[in-house]
Amino acid sequence: MTNQKSKAETKSRNIIEEHPLAAATGALIVGMALGALIPRSESERKVLRNTGDKLRERTKEAVSAAQEAGKTGLEDAGITVEEAKLQVRDLVRRASEAVHGASDAARDTLLKK
Repeated sequence: MTNQKSKAETKSRNIIEEHPLAAATGALIVGMALGALIPRSESERKVLRNTGDKLRERTKEAVSAAQEAGKTGLEDAGITVEEAKLQVRDLVRRASEAVHGASDAARDTLLKK
């Protein structure tokens, strides 16, 4: 049994070292799931309901204002929405590659010591 435990610990450690962002995301998801299982009190429900309604309405207003400002800004710059989408996709792809490269460099540095 101890041998299996040791193998499981080693495997878990290796997975975390090889995929730190995925491990952190997994931990966050597990934490959120556990938090969702804890029942809310009646007073929490009342407060959250009112707060949620207000937040939802303000978010809709903010999103609408941002969309309108974004469209206007693109039009003023002579950029179509489709061109902007392509540029954003490319930026996200390059940023993702940079994050993975930084993560790999950090992992490699830690494993050398």
